[in-house]
Amino acid sequence: MAKRIWLNERQFMEVADKRGLGKELATRERAWNLTSWGLLLPDPDPVLRKKGQDITIYRELLVDAHVDSTVQSRQSGVTAHEWLIEEGEGSRPARKAAEWIREVFGEFAMQTLQNEILEAVLFGYAPLEVIWEKLEGRWSPTRIMGKPQEWFAFDNENRLRLLTRENMVEGELPPAYKFLLAQHRASYQNPYGQRVLSRCFWPVAFKRGGIKFWVAFTEKYGSPWIIGKHPRGAPDSERQDLLDRLEDMVQDAVAVIPDDSSVEIVSDANRGASAELYERLVEVMNAEISKAVLGQTLTTEMSSKGGAYAASQTHMEVREDLVDADKTLVAGVMNRLIDWACALNFGDVARPVYKWYEEEALQTERAERDKALNEQGVRFGKKYYARIYNIPEAEFEVAEPAGPPTGKPEKKTDTQDDADFAAGRAGFTPEQQAIEDLSATSAGAADYLLQKVVETLLREAESAENLEELAERMLTMYPELDVTELAELLARARFSAESWGRLMAGAQAEGGAGGRA
Repeated sequence: MAKRIWLNERQFMEVADKRGLGKELATRERAWNLTSWGLLLPDPDPVLRKKGQDITIYRELLVDAHVDSTVQSRQSGVTAHEWLIEEGEGSRPARKAAEWIREVFGEFAMQTLQNEILEAVLFGYAPLEVIWEKLEGRWSPTRIMGKPQEWFAFDNENRLRLLTRENMVEGELPPAYKFLLAQHRASYQNPYGQRVLSRCFWPVAFKRGGIKFWVAFTEKYGSPWIIGKHPRGAPDSERQDLLDRLEDMVQDAVAVIPDDSSVEIVSDANRGASAELYERLVEVMNAEISKAVLGQTLTTEMSSKGGAYAASQTHMEVREDLVDADKTLVAGVMNRLIDWACALNFGDVARPVYKWYEEEALQTERAERDKALNEQGVRFGKKYYARIYNIPEAEFEVAEPAGPPTGKPEKKTDTQDDADFAAGRAGFTPEQQAIEDLSATSAGAADYLLQKVVETLLREAESAENLEELAERMLTMYPELDVTELAELLARARFSAESWGRLMAGAQAEGGAGGRA
């Protein structure tokens, strides 16, 4: 028999409240608004609602030269970066999946695909249809095509629907694995996303109006006025004839008029200031377009007043923040495609990841830091380099860097080495032997610079008559050499030479006495 649990009123209310925590209460079906009456959500874009048109009007904005240049600048900030497919952690199937994804993505026109994904920034969202083919036993995405936003809408559950001729009111839900959807700053209230071109509409409209009036003003006031004067009471035919001649004069700068008529050329110096108003209007509207697309202005135009370096750096950082957000958008769509491809072909396997290489400037700073740490004795492993610099471990090896020469002579532990060493000194002059002794005995403690000049000293010592001449030659060859160090070197060499001479003289004297005895 089940045990009964008695709850008081407070405990009962707590249980009832907790049961409702997992339910969604604020839904479009329950909310009292016009959007709950239909299946498809209306586009909340304020410009489209006021103009009563669809998203096609935003495509016309791309004809404007300034809009197109700013859009290209923002998109090129993404497409100029290198990408890679990082292998997921796991077993051999994960490695095979990554290799296959690299082959498939290598066939894509990646820059075109990235630009089609980035249309979501311009139009709020971008649907891309995926065409699958069975190749070598695997379902492979062979084509990915961006489709017009006008063909789609969102329903009450924020799901993408295709508006077809058969179902233009409610639309059709596309099958799974068929449409990739990129959305720019979308929300529950607005699944259509935030459109950058929506913020460019009115600046472009005002700019076009200003240019229209500017051209008309230039045509009307760009040249001086030509005023013809005729005698009072002249018939209309003569006045019309004079007007025709003045029109010809505007074209050819030549006119023939009666001697009782006159022509006066009048110009207005203040008209230039009026023309600057239209020019200023165009500049302000271009600046507004730049801020809408790039978040700043200095990368597309320079003000007549100039800009401070600090301001330009700040503006570039703002643009880079937008580029980073766009890169995240592209990577999210590509990783969704990877998930679909792996689900269709590999099942439950660690997914490869579409990633971007780090910025070159950041890599350079990190490399300089790693170099400094390495010189201080810090050693990094392959996993560190693979993780930080995005290089597969199989493509490089970490070798121990060669340190600076210690200057210590090789230790002779073999009798044959000693014999070879003595044989090599047999033909040396006392100066050469002294220098050889010096290089062997003082290399461990002498400065590294002195070791470098030993070989040169040996060559010069063969032709120098004495140590003074050798010193002059060395100062000529190495003017930057410290005189104190050179003097110390030569002093040691002189001491070694003199000691060697005394030893040789003593040995010859003992040999001669023994012979006489």
